[in-house]
Amino acid sequence: MLKIGLTGGIGSGKTHIANILADQGVSVIDTDMVAHQLTAPHGLAMPTIIEKFGQHMVAADGSLDRARMRQHVFADPSHRLMLESILHPMIIEEVSQKAIQAQGIYIVGCQLLLSEVTINSNDSDGIFAQSCVLNITNTGVNSNNGDGLN
Repeated sequence: MLKIGLTGGIGSGKTHIANILADQGVSVIDTDMVAHQLTAPHGLAMPTIIEKFGQHMVAADGSLDRARMRQHVFADPSHRLMLESILHPMIIEEVSQKAIQAQGIYIVGCQLLLSEVTINSNDSDGIFAQSCVLNITNTGVNSNNGDGLN
């Protein structure tokens, strides 16, 4: 099994690359999707998030109020670290489980978690770093809130 990490700046085209690879039969494990599942209504991270940050961080549908949390964690770095300490271990566990189920080549597509998700450089067979020109990056950022917490 070949394990490759896919990383790049916000809006650099990681999703586009991952979609091309998926079309070719590569298993793609998307850490953003995992994070969304963990913070969805009844998601595994929600009880701890509510305990640490309060019920006011929950949207009407029971999911994480991403806009409110975004403001909160970017205003106070210690709160960002707290949120990361909740989510990152859960994301790593879920990615590990998905990797066990993957067949053949698999890609871990992620933004900021690459070093944590791949556990260490010995656990990954390679890293693909995507980059692009500024005007394309701005288009990607504008299409998904551009904050890494979307």
